[in-house]
Amino acid sequence: MITIRELFCSSEKKISRVLVDIQTHTVEILACGFVASITLFIFSPSAAIADIDTGPQYPNQETVDLMISAMQNKSVPYGTLPVSEEAVARKFYTIPVTAYSSTVDQCDDDPFITANGEYVSDGGIAANFLPFGTKIKIPELYGDKVFTVNDRMNKRYYHHADIWMPTREEAVHFGIKYVTIEVF
Repeated sequence: MITIRELFCSSEKKISRVLVDIQTHTVEILACGFVASITLFIFSPSAAIADIDTGPQYPNQETVDLMISAMQNKSVPYGTLPVSEEAVARKFYTIPVTAYSSTVDQCDDDPFITANGEYVSDGGIAANFLPFGTKIKIPELYGDKVFTVNDRMNKRYYHHADIWMPTREEAVHFGIKYVTIEVF
C-alpha cells in the first residue's frame, strides 16, 4: 500500500521532470505552436471570406455619389457655427483705464514683449485681475473692438486696465478714463 507521503514525493518528482523538459525544449515547443497556428490559419475557412459565394457587391448610386463628392472635396452645408460677436458679456466692471507704450521706463527689460511672451500689438491690454487671453470690450470708448489681456501691470494696480498704444504721445493724450468694461 502507498502512503500519502510517497504519492506526494513521486508526483513532485514527476512535476519537476516536466518543468525541466519544458525549460530545455522551449524553442521546439514555440516552433510547434507557431506551425500549428499558421496551418490552422491556412486550412480553416475564415469569417472574412464567408460571403464569397454571393459574388462581388457593388455600392448603390447614392453611396457612389457620396464617395465622389468626398474625393472632390465638396462639402455639404450643415449650418453655421456660433460667432464670437454674438457672445454675451459674463461680467461688467467699472474701472480706471489708462494707456502705455513700449518704452523702457513704462515696461520691463524688453518693452516689445508682453508678460505672456507675445509681441505687443493693437488690441493688447494689461490687467492684473483677469487671466491671460480674456477678451474684453470697452464700448464707451471703442464700440465693438475686442481687446485681449496679454500683459500685466505693477502689482499695486489690481482693478485697473492699461491699453497698449504704439506711441508715447498717444498714451499720454489718452490719460485716465473711468469706464465700464465688458468681460467675455
